[in-house]
Amino acid sequence: MNQANLSSVQPRHTMFGPLRPIILWFCLVAVLCGVHTHQTLMERTRLLFSLRLNGLPPPFEPKVTLDGVPVTAGQRLSLGLHSFSIEHRKIVPFSTNIFVWYGQKDLGNISLGRASATLTLQVDPMARVLSITGSEFTTVLTNSAGMTLSVPTDDYVISARFAHVLQRDNISVALGSPNTLTIAPRFGTLALDCNQAGASFALRSADGRLLETGGFPSRISELPEGSYGLTTEHHHNKEERRLSIKAATTNILRVELVYGAANIQTEPPGARIISSDNIDYGETPAVLTDLLPGSWSFRIEKTGYETTEISLAVAANATNNVSTNLLSHSYATSVAMARQYLANNDYERALQAATDALKSKPGDAEAERISAKAQPFVDFKGAQTLAEQGNYASAITELEKVMRVWPTDERVSGLIGEYRVRQKEEADRAQKQRRELVQRVFSGVLSRNPDSALFERYSIKTEKKASEVWPAVLSAIRDQDPGFTIGSNRTPEPDLNEIVAKQEFDGGSRICVIVVGQTADTETEIWYEVLEYKLIPVAMRVVGVFLGGSPPKDPHVPIHPSRFGPLTDKMKGQIEGGLKVVRERISKGIEAAPNKL
Repeated sequence: MNQANLSSVQPRHTMFGPLRPIILWFCLVAVLCGVHTHQTLMERTRLLFSLRLNGLPPPFEPKVTLDGVPVTAGQRLSLGLHSFSIEHRKIVPFSTNIFVWYGQKDLGNISLGRASATLTLQVDPMARVLSITGSEFTTVLTNSAGMTLSVPTDDYVISARFAHVLQRDNISVALGSPNTLTIAPRFGTLALDCNQAGASFALRSADGRLLETGGFPSRISELPEGSYGLTTEHHHNKEERRLSIKAATTNILRVELVYGAANIQTEPPGARIISSDNIDYGETPAVLTDLLPGSWSFRIEKTGYETTEISLAVAANATNNVSTNLLSHSYATSVAMARQYLANNDYERALQAATDALKSKPGDAEAERISAKAQPFVDFKGAQTLAEQGNYASAITELEKVMRVWPTDERVSGLIGEYRVRQKEEADRAQKQRRELVQRVFSGVLSRNPDSALFERYSIKTEKKASEVWPAVLSAIRDQDPGFTIGSNRTPEPDLNEIVAKQEFDGGSRICVIVVGQTADTETEIWYEVLEYKLIPVAMRVVGVFLGGSPPKDPHVPIHPSRFGPLTDKMKGQIEGGLKVVRERISKGIEAAPNKL
């Protein structure tokens, strides 16, 4: 049966049998064409985009990714759905989903947003100047304890200036970060004191930078914890020391300067004392105080003498006494010159040379002999010169010195008598000129008021100085009741003063003119005049106008017969009373003035 079945199967023949190779070839060609077309289109499938920040290309390179892989504009893409994102700490993150098919995928201009974040600064203690400096944002605050503000994400330098230090910190402000910076330097306070008044200090940092100067006592705050150098100066002394400042406490330091002294004397005196560091301590004899204990060296210098070196040990709270004789260069030369000048009757030069020799060697007998011999001749010549200059008083004094040496010299005694006569004549002439000047000034003051010619002038003399009498008289005139109003108070010449004052009362007024002048060494003259006025009532002035007269320019009319005819007893009484008032006040002023003759 199986054989029958097999024999009955016949081979099948179709119409595609002969075309199969051709069909397979066409399929292969189609596949190859599809692959080529795909590759060609994929070569053209690219991502295009342009980044903009505030309308301009960003000055930094953001991170651009496609499905988490960095991508750049113009890069080929795979087909399908993708995740596109842009990130940078300075921008707001950007992300989107894009579907890519054959051809260019152009996202166009992508506008990026500038990222900002909150920056918190905490400063303790308060900074005198606090600054925030970044590439796009800067601000400065004074006396700030910190702040919280929104700033562009960036790297910033935070500078905090305190009293003696500048602290700088860096911080990166980013989105999603705390962005908090605490500035809390460790500061301490230094309290300085010194046992010597007038001492000063200079405080320096460990690297030698000057931080503070001033006097003791002093309190310096906001000092960073650490080591410092302190220089204390007092008079010519300087002390250096190191100190440490601990934070959060007041560091107390008292500088104790302990001194000794040196009593330096030289023969002769007047030599300069110069220390080894070229400080001039003045002239001998001298007690040098405020010397630091230890070894000291000084140079003793004086013109005409050898320079001498002295060394001494100064002990605390003790005085070291040093005395030395100076060797003169010029003594022998001066004595020889003095002898020669004396022999040639050149007494002035002889006296000068002998004086120089005595400076080199005080008490030298030969120099004193030459000086005593030459001195009367020099004094005599000096007296004649003074007399030629009109200074007879000084000339007489010089001649009296000569008389003590030459008591029987008739020429000297004769000149003394002659000069005394001339002295009196000069004094009388000067006194006369001074009196004339006082009266001339008095007349000049009176000439300002034509009414002065209607009244009498008076004078008073005193032995007190005009410079003392004038203010006392001015006070008496002005300050005693009823007081005068001072209209003029001038000093036209030395020791010459004028006073013009006015006193008003019911029915009248008075003007007093006073001139106080020094007329001699022991004489002061006070000239005065009192001008009395009567006040013309309004009614009488009106009647005068109606009777054909003209109204008076001044209602105060001087009390004088030329104005009123025979004077009434009341008018005479006003004149006498005014004179009495002024005379008494001048007398009181003279009495009150101190006597400084």
